[in-house]
Amino acid sequence: MPLKGFICEKPLEFLSPEKIERINEGSLELLAEAGMTIAHQGCRKILASGGCEVDHETERVRFPRDVVTAAIAQCPSSFPLRSRNTDLTLELGGQ
Repeated sequence: MPLKGFICEKPLEFLSPEKIERINEGSLELLAEAGMTIAHQGCRKILASGGCEVDHETERVRFPRDVVTAAIAQCPSSFPLRSRNTDLTLELGGQ
């Protein structure tokens, strides 16, 4: 049963570009300022060598904006989601 008063004209576009940008900016700010706890010491060392700010005592890692955007830029624009039955492989991303 569809929601009353809601018509989804483009079913694959849930958010407007402006809302997507707000989420992106908020996540970049959160990663840079609050960061996250990384318990594995080896992971913290790798992240520190990659430009992240690491506090080994508190296990807190902060991800500067430029580090995150550089990592995202390296991601492919599409990739296959494979199943055991190769006929059911889905290409995600792209168009």
